[in-house]
Amino acid sequence: MSFRHTIDDPSRFRSAASVGAHLVPTPRRKQSGETDATGHISGWGDRLPRTYLFEATSVVLHRTRRWR
Repeated sequence: MSFRHTIDDPSRFRSAASVGAHLVPTPRRKQSGETDATGHISGWGDRLPRTYLFEATSVVLHRTRRWR
């Protein structure tokens, strides 16, 4: 339900990759001619899907006994 609510109208995205870019948190970047610094994860976008992605990742990392 959260995914469906967040995407709302799928026709506003050109491809599946752009949907992923909309959902996944990205690190901030500061670039100039000489430096390329990666900062903290940006707070842009909807918080609910980010929360669900974080919880799902935590479950996979901490509750999985063996990878197949």
